[in-house]
Amino acid sequence: MKICSKCNQELTLNNFYRDNRSPSVKYRSICKKCTKLQYIRTYRTVNTKQHICKNCQDLFLVNCCYAPNPQFCSTKCHAAFKSQLDYDESFWTEELQSYIDGLMLSDICIRRDNCFQWNVKYEEFAQLVAKYLLPYGSYVKKYSSKMYTGRTRTHPDIKFQRGRWYPDDIKIVPQDVKINQASLLMMYIGDGCLHKTKGNITISTLSFSEKDNLFLSDRILNLGIASRVLSRNNQYYLYFSRPNAVKFLNFLGNSSPIKCYDYKFQMPSKQIYRDYQRNLRRKIAHEKN
Repeated sequence: MKICSKCNQELTLNNFYRDNRSPSVKYRSICKKCTKLQYIRTYRTVNTKQHICKNCQDLFLVNCCYAPNPQFCSTKCHAAFKSQLDYDESFWTEELQSYIDGLMLSDICIRRDNCFQWNVKYEEFAQLVAKYLLPYGSYVKKYSSKMYTGRTRTHPDIKFQRGRWYPDDIKIVPQDVKINQASLLMMYIGDGCLHKTKGNITISTLSFSEKDNLFLSDRILNLGIASRVLSRNNQYYLYFSRPNAVKFLNFLGNSSPIKCYDYKFQMPSKQIYRDYQRNLRRKIAHEKN
């Protein structure tokens, strides 16, 4: 185990940094935080020049050896300049809030430069999300042979949403999240799964804590649909038994807004479920004997 020669803390794979430029062997193993502080102290006033930010028009100092002609004082200003959206106008609506809250519970995220991004399997679903976010300059492109990615431009509306979902840069479920037909529909087609024989439903809310999943389960219970929070490999998800899965699909309208996810609304018949239960009981009895 390496030890930082500056702060004497143990170095893991995440914060280890080897400075091969240092002439002294003593200072080769230092953590990233100490490396950054050492760099700031050394180059804070060396070859610095004043520049005017192209976006906010503020003065900022930059070492001209590493950035000969900088145009922006930060990555946020660079994103804002490239956005080409009117920052004084808000495009957010209550209807859009419902759809995006459901998507944020499943397949969409907000980057640190305040723009939405989503990576999905089907182009039809990617285009549906882009349609909802069209006022924010959304676009979709093929990322790989099995993946489509979409992104919007940055905007203060999206910055506010990041503050709701990512306090302290950790994704949570906000207390004012919209739980209605539109949001649950987006959450289900994004991360939901319908068992082909049992007829139960699981929603893979694995990125959220147990507390957040229990909060979601309570909010859905207010709609008259019961669910349980189960765990797998220290990750939590929502589970709907067959009777509650039927209620859940009825609440969503028993239809998908896009054809690629029609199979998620095809509830298996009771006869298929009975045959499954009968075969399961026979298998258990055979194993006991």
